[in-house]
Parts: sequence; structure tokens; C-alpha cells
Amino acid sequence: MAAWSLGVALLAGALTPVAGTAQVTPRDTSRTRQDTTVVVPVPARADTLPKDSTRARADTTAADSARLRPDSIQAPVSRAETPLALEIGRPFTWDREALFASGALTLLDLLERVPGITGYRSGWLLAPEAASLVGEFGRVRVFYDGVEMDALNPRMGGQLDLSTLELWTLEELTLERGPGEIRVYARSWRVRRVTPDTRVDVSTGDLRTNIFRGVFGKRWRHGELLQVGGQQYSTTNPNNTDGDQLSVFVRGGLARDRWSVDAFALTTSRLRNAQVNFLEQPPLSPLDSRNVLYYLRAGVGDPSAGGAWAQVIASSQRFDERTEDPTTSGGGASLPPDTVDTLVKRAQYVATGGYTSGPLRVSGALRLRTPESATLFSPSARAEWAQRLVAASAYVERSAEDSTLRAEATVRVQPVPFVSLVGAASQASPFDDHGERSTVNSLRVEAGVQVKDLWLSGGLLSRSSAPIRPPIVYDTALVGGTRQTTGAFGRVSGRVWRDVSAAVVGTQWDEDATLLGYLPRQQVRSEIILDTRWLSRFPRGNFGLRASVAHEYRSQVVFPTSSKSLVSPSHSVFTGLLEIHIEDAVLMLQARNLSNVQYFSVPGYLMPPTTLIYGVRWQFWN
Repeated sequence: MAAWSLGVALLAGALTPVAGTAQVTPRDTSRTRQDTTVVVPVPARADTLPKDSTRARADTTAADSARLRPDSIQAPVSRAETPLALEIGRPFTWDREALFASGALTLLDLLERVPGITGYRSGWLLAPEAASLVGEFGRVRVFYDGVEMDALNPRMGGQLDLSTLELWTLEELTLERGPGEIRVYARSWRVRRVTPDTRVDVSTGDLRTNIFRGVFGKRWRHGELLQVGGQQYSTTNPNNTDGDQLSVFVRGGLARDRWSVDAFALTTSRLRNAQVNFLEQPPLSPLDSRNVLYYLRAGVGDPSAGGAWAQVIASSQRFDERTEDPTTSGGGASLPPDTVDTLVKRAQYVATGGYTSGPLRVSGALRLRTPESATLFSPSARAEWAQRLVAASAYVERSAEDSTLRAEATVRVQPVPFVSLVGAASQASPFDDHGERSTVNSLRVEAGVQVKDLWLSGGLLSRSSAPIRPPIVYDTALVGGTRQTTGAFGRVSGRVWRDVSAAVVGTQWDEDATLLGYLPRQQVRSEIILDTRWLSRFPRGNFGLRASVAHEYRSQVVFPTSSKSLVSPSHSVFTGLLEIHIEDAVLMLQARNLSNVQYFSVPGYLMPPTTLIYGVRWQFWN
């Protein structure tokens, strides 16, 4: 009852006219924001100078300018490089507004819209999340402002927990869909206005889920900047991973013309209780941990603009586990290893630079890590050519982290504007004598045709024989193997009619590959979206409506262990999203598992029943 009362209060507050000094500006993307300045008349002071003197006139002009000076846009802080999106139809890129409008609560919610990705989670918000690309785990890499996020949590077995990326701190997120790996480029939110930018988000819902978020950013007229923000959420349901998490970030720095320096820190404390396993397997152990990322960055130029640019970053990542007792009754043989009082720290130094001239863009990076007093150098280089008829990219990296040399090339050809062909190939092989792995070749071919504003495409995904690293975070008894994988996929993206669009992706994997585990035979995600500003009725753009319904189907998945095989049955799940924009406020309602089915993403861990989340996001310029 309290949750519904809070929702009614939020709705009433959003619809009530606001009085005060906050400036509310129309959300019209077709117009430039026009900030207003309230001028309070001040009586003129007595002055001993003659009124017609030059000094008196100069003093009066300076005072008036100080009072009447409007808001200004300052030079931006440096941002990391993002690759050329060689996709058919809509690229996998989201700006800050689109990230919130997508309804995604974690990175995995976005990754599951990519052909070739199969995601797994054991429960609700705090559950660990893993994903395989063409059947292989650990092939999703995340770069936060150019710093690669390392898998420091020992329980993950060398894989990154995809639930730990804080989407709310981002300004933009781009997925580079290589045939051998997915690279996630996350750019943190930057502020450019002298007028303070404040945002408050409040959400509540089922499973006693509460999410509170606030951010503040301000620039000064000499280029100084300050940004702070925090998010806290909690949920209560032992069947679906209950607990709470607190994240805080701060940035300070200076940006002038084409150069900037800034310092950034992001810390996340997570407390997760044990989760029940309904197959009489050991439960998911509790976790009390802290993740920290901080860096100092200096940059000149913009990687997304023409000309030369360069950046240097000194960063540090830390994972600190303070769990009192990770073991529980039920047999400890399959529990994750005891990582109590674990502290893992790693420094990372990055130097990047590049040059853009017309359709050509080249760049290079040198990444230095220092794990356990060692020194690991990982150089990489990229070249891109972007034109409508032919666009191409090439990427090469020598990774000392996993003793692998990667080479990748992608070409997109559009002989006519409504036909597009894409081919991508990559090769990963050991570059020294420390590994026994063989060379792994990956391939993606895709063809698409445009029907009005809708793109229809399909293709093949293939990977040569490669080892499988099991997701031991769910059960250390899970085993891997070696297999060759092939799959066929189809994709629909774009506008169907007026303000209605569709996003569909489906994949069917080779049956022999699915028998070895961690791959469904078929998986389909489809979404229909209505996104309108209703400009005929609200020409200033101060109203908007976004509604969507998504359906996800996955056939059964086998999870092999050292003694037997566990099975996650097939499931079909619906999700709904409704957002109403009023000026700078957004009322949100999200419903997951609308049909209230009982299903498992990972065997034994029951996923949440029908779960409603509702609240308001509100931005202020004051």
C-alpha cells in the first residue's frame, strides 16, 4: 500500500505546476535550447563621479553585463574514441536519453538485442550476469572512458560481471559487433552549461524494489567543472537475490578550447544475500563487495571531430570483498571459492591518439597494466574508411593480458542506398609460448534490404573450434569443453509506420553445438515501439509518449557439470514499458514478465514473477 501511495504522490507532483527559481525548458530536439535570465531591478548606488564621465559609463556597462550575462556553453571535457558503426539498419548506439528510454537496467538488457549474444542471470537486479558470444563466454569487453574494465572478482572465473556497469553515469554507449568479440564503449556523462544541471530520479515497485538517483553538474566561465552523483537501490526477495547497492561518482577538472584535464572517481558497494537454488544444488553465496574506478586524464582534440587528437590516462581499479561467510549449508563442493577479505588492485595506464581527414580515420593505443608487480603492454591500432558506397575498418591488438594476437576486418558495401552487404572476419592466436590454444577464426556475413524506413537483414555467424569457459559464478561444478559453432540470424530494425518502429532479432544455432551446452537451439527477441511527441497538439515539444512491448523466447539450454547435465527449460517472457514526458519530467512504468510465468535463465534459480517498477525522472536547470 505504501508503494502505491508513493506512486500516486510522484504522479501528483509531476503534474503540479512548479513555482520557484528553477528554469524549465522545452524538450524540443528540433530547436536550440533558449535559456532565460530573470533580472531583478536594483536601485542605482550613489557615485561621486559625474554621470557623463567615461569611467562612470564603463562601470555601469560592466555591472549591467554581469547581471544580464546569459547561460553559456563551455568547451567539453575530452571523451574516448568510439568506432565506426558498420551495421545494417540502426547501429547499437544509445545516447543518455535513449539509455533511460530503453528500459534497460543493466548492460545485459542491451546486449541481448545483438545477434549472437546469449545472456544469463540468476535473478533480479543484484544477480551476477554473464553472456556468451557465438557460444563462448568472456568475449564481451567493456571500455569506460577508454579504460578497459578488468574482471577482478575471483568468483567470476576471469569473466566480467555485466551487472556492474553503471548505465546511469553514461552519456553514450556504443557496441562494436566484431565477429570474435563484442567491445562496449561507454562514455561518462559530461556537463557543459554554466547553468547548474540537476536531475532526480525516484522509482519503486514490486519485490520491495526502490531506486533513488541524483546528479548535479556545473561549469564555470573559465572552464572549471564539477559533477557529482549517486544511486541507491534495494530489493527484498530471497528467491530472486535481495540486497542493496550504493554507487557514487565525482568529477572535477578544467576544459578550455581544445584541451582538458579531469579527475574522475566511481565507487560501488554491493551487499547481496544468499539465493535459493530450487534444484537442490548449492545456493548462490552472499556477497559484500566494493568496486572502485578512478582516473586522471589529460586530452587535446576530439576523436569524433576532424584533425589530430591525443589522450593520456592514469587509472586504478579495485575489487574488495568483505563477505563474512560465503559458505552455507547444502554442500560446499560446488560453491564459488572462498574469497573472504579479498582485495585485488590493478593500475592501468593508457595513451591514445589519432587523426581524421575526410573519410579516413586512424588511431592507436598503448595500454600498460601492472598486476602483481608485473608489467604488461598491450598495443592496438585501428584504421577506418567511411563512405556510403564502401565503408571499412581494420583493428589489430597484441594483448599481453591473455597472450593473444587479434586481427579483425569489417567491410560494408551499399551498391544502392536500399541494399547493404556486410562481411567481417577475425583471427585470435597466441603470440608467445605461454598458451596451448589453437588459432580461433570467426566470421560474420550479413545482407539487408530497406523497405521504406524498415531494414530487413539476415546472415551467418561462425566460429572455429574454441574452448568454452563455463560460468562458474553460478556453480563451480560446471564444465566446459571445445566446440565449433555456427548459427543463422535475422534482424528487423526501423520505422514501420509513422511513430511506430520495430526491433526484432532471432538466431538459430547448430544442433550439435547446442548439445555441448550453454546455447539454446533458438532464441528470438522482438519489440514494437510507439515513440511520439504529438507535435500537432504540442508544437513546443513539451509532451512525449513512449510505449513498447517486448517478447523474448528461448528454447532449453543444457548446463553440463562434472557428474550430470542440468537443464534450463524453454521460456517465453513479455515486458512492457510506458513513459510520459511532461516538460523536463518523465513518468515511467515498466512491467517485466507480464504473463507471470515461472522460468529459469540458469538452472535452479527462479526468475522474478510479474514485476512492476514505476517512478519519475526529473531534470532541472536552475
